[in-house]
Parts: sequence; C-alpha cells; structure tokens
Amino acid sequence: MFDPHERRQFWLLTVLMILVALVEVVGISSVLMLLNVLAEPASIRDSAILSTLQDRLDLGSTFNFQIFLAISVIVVVVIGLLVKALGSYALTRFSAMRGYTLSSRLLEAYLSQPYSWFLGRNSAEIGKNVLNEADGLVSRVITPALRLVASIFMVIAILGFRCWSIRP
Repeated sequence: MFDPHERRQFWLLTVLMILVALVEVVGISSVLMLLNVLAEPASIRDSAILSTLQDRLDLGSTFNFQIFLAISVIVVVVIGLLVKALGSYALTRFSAMRGYTLSSRLLEAYLSQPYSWFLGRNSAEIGKNVLNEADGLVSRVITPALRLVASIFMVIAILGFRCWSIRP
C-alpha cells in the first residue's frame, strides 16, 4: 500500500513515536521525583544525583533547591508536551497525506481505463470512490492504527520504566 518513500516516512514516524514515549516517561519520572522531594526533603541526600546537583548548584537552602527542581520539572513537562504535539501533528499529517496518495492512485487507475469502461459507470460513483472511500480508509483504518501503535509504544515505555525503577 505504501511506496518506498512512504515506508521511509513511516519508519521515521515510528522513531518519533518512540521518542514521544520516552519523553513521556521522562516527564512522569521527573514529576514523581519532584513530589518525592517535596514530601520528604531528606530524600535529596539519599539520592546521589540529587545531592551532587544540590552541592554543585549551591543554592543555599533545601527550599531553594526544591524551587529549582520545580522549575526544572515544569520545563521538562512543557518540552514533553511540545514533543507530543509534534508527534501528534506528524501522525495526523502522515495519515492525511496517505489519503491524498491513495485517492491520487485511485484516480490515476480510473483515468487509465479505456473509454468504453466509463460508458457503463456512473461518474458520481467514481467521484465518491476517489474522494470518500480513500478518506474513509484513512480516518477509520490508518489513523487509528497509527494511534494504536503510538499508544503501545507509550505503554511499553511506561511499563519498562516501572519495572526498571522497582528496587528489590
């Protein structure tokens, strides 16, 4: 159904979906880390990364470090939302362009038919097939399938992070 250029675009879209899933995991983990630090400030010293960061930044107090972490988490979440928006845009654009190429191919196939073939056909039905059927395929099959793949990547990334973060 896809030509080589479209397959390459599909694989680039897949890489983007994986990136979106990883950014989502980073956003979730940063929010959880912030909540943990806000609930229990002593956890900063328990974490090697956080204690090193606090020592290097030398913000003065634990409260100032918590404010710095909160601002950092907001920045990470906003960047994550921008990446998710880019991924959603790319997915929608890819789907819409596949509708365009499918309807173009269908029209090209119709136009390559001999004149006698058109004598037995209704032109309204041909137009409906070119416009509506390709759009229906995109809106009912291609877009939901791509969103399903993106959701599967998201679930795998979140479950992988959860399994990795559990300490025995």
